[in-house]
Amino acid sequence: METIEEARMKLAELEGQVTTLVTERDAANVRLAELEPTVTQAHALGGRVAELEAALGESRTAVEGAATAIGEAKAGELAAVRRALLAEHAGTVVPELVAGDTAEALEASVTTAREAFDRAAEATRASTTTQQVPAGAGSARSASAAAVESLTPLGKITAGLAEQGRAR
Repeated sequence: METIEEARMKLAELEGQVTTLVTERDAANVRLAELEPTVTQAHALGGRVAELEAALGESRTAVEGAATAIGEAKAGELAAVRRALLAEHAGTVVPELVAGDTAEALEASVTTAREAFDRAAEATRASTTTQQVPAGAGSARSASAAAVESLTPLGKITAGLAEQGRAR
């Protein structure tokens, strides 16, 4: 068994440990009191982060919508430029060859389209100048059959169209 002296020593040792633990507890409580505003701020910041993430999602959606609108506007602009070029060069270009992804490409394609049109027109002229097309049944208003017989096919078409224009 223990002696009183040993028990007193053990009691003193335990009291020292209790005092140490009380001091540590008090220090922990002080530190907890210091950290409470930080915890409150962290919770508030967590809410703010959620708000910002929602705003970011909305911004991304808006940016995607704007990018789509810009793409559609560019496509519309290119279509308008193409229509303007076709109108400006009507009858002198092959319309199917006026193409491109940019206004500059569209304008550059006009040269190719004009050259193709010129080659096709020249080939048609060359093949029709040697052909004789019969006059057909003329009307009282048309040119004399002998005058029409001497015309080239292109000339006959021109004369026919001129007669049609006068008849209206």
